[in-house]
Formats: sequence, structure tokens, C-alpha cells
Amino acid sequence: MLPKDSALTDPVSAAVDALRESGELAEIQAEWLSDAVDVPVLD
Repeated sequence: MLPKDSALTDPVSAAVDALRESGELAEIQAEWLSDAVDVPVLD
């Protein structure tokens, strides 16, 4: 979580969007947030 009005908000959001669009975010979620571990999935 970033502080409100952080200068990093836009670049971090862009990086996450790029990971989502490339499919890499889904791969990370599958590896690190698997059903084998009781961790909520981020939507």
C-alpha cells in the first residue's frame, strides 16, 4: 500500500497493469497464491 498521493502510485499501477495484460500476473498468482495456501485471491 502506498501513501495517499504518492508519486509512485501511477508507475506502480502501470506496472501491475502491464503484468496483468501480459498474463504474468496470473502466473505469479498461481505460483504464490495457490489454493494449497489459505490466502485470499486479489480481484
